[in-house]
Amino acid sequence: MLMKFTSTILLSLLFARYTDAIKCNSDDVLKRYQISKNPLSSGLQRDTPPSKTDEQWYIGVCEEDGFDKISPDCNSKDILCGTTHVKLPGKDPILTQVIDFTQNVKHSTEQQKDGFTLKLTGAEWGSGQYDALIEFKCSDDKDTDEMFFDRWQGSEVKLSVLGPSGCLKKDDNDGGHGGSGGDNDNNNGSKKPNKSSGSSWFTWLFLYAILFTLIYLSIISYANTRGGSFQDFKEEFLDRLKQLITSLPQFVKEIASRLFGSSSSPRGGYSAV
Repeated sequence: MLMKFTSTILLSLLFARYTDAIKCNSDDVLKRYQISKNPLSSGLQRDTPPSKTDEQWYIGVCEEDGFDKISPDCNSKDILCGTTHVKLPGKDPILTQVIDFTQNVKHSTEQQKDGFTLKLTGAEWGSGQYDALIEFKCSDDKDTDEMFFDRWQGSEVKLSVLGPSGCLKKDDNDGGHGGSGGDNDNNNGSKKPNKSSGSSWFTWLFLYAILFTLIYLSIISYANTRGGSFQDFKEEFLDRLKQLITSLPQFVKEIASRLFGSSSSPRGGYSAV
């Protein structure tokens, strides 16, 4: 019984470091973004006579991408890792420090207007604990990400990533998982009626009526002045057009009376006694 209990505790401790790994597909924020499937890196070279100092930072966010090591000098399954090499003239670079942010550090994400932030908390290095804040910003005009070391602020390192990793996936640009994107295509499930459809239909009908009227007048005028001059045709056409315009109000009035007058007239043949 004691051996079984001890074995259970050992197995729990062995796999505990994997329980807090960042699973981007399950994170409400990270699953919405086009996070790079390749490790990202950023370097800062300083002239520190008589040596040169090279500080490098590496990051591989999502556990699903199956990184073995984001850098040969980093530990296996690091999320974020910072290394420093010092090179003296005529000698090989010497690795002087490695800061590991392993999978068991606490992490939090927050969506921003043009990207998101990832905060890692509680990385142990020597006798101290350190944090990291990585800001991902969207840049549509970049095919690959660029990572930058910003600064140390106390015990927190600040890094930034500019590129596709900070951009929403295409199926999330319309706010598919919430956020401020809004439902631009659906407008809460219904489209607004097209207010101009009725007026445009009436306009086309009116234009066709005018066109057919002119064609009709032209045919009648041509038939009546066949063998005559163009001036005769013109005068006949203008006379008929003038007659049409002057008789149009009476024609409309007659049509209206036929359409609406019958409904208001008394029933034929009978009257109330």
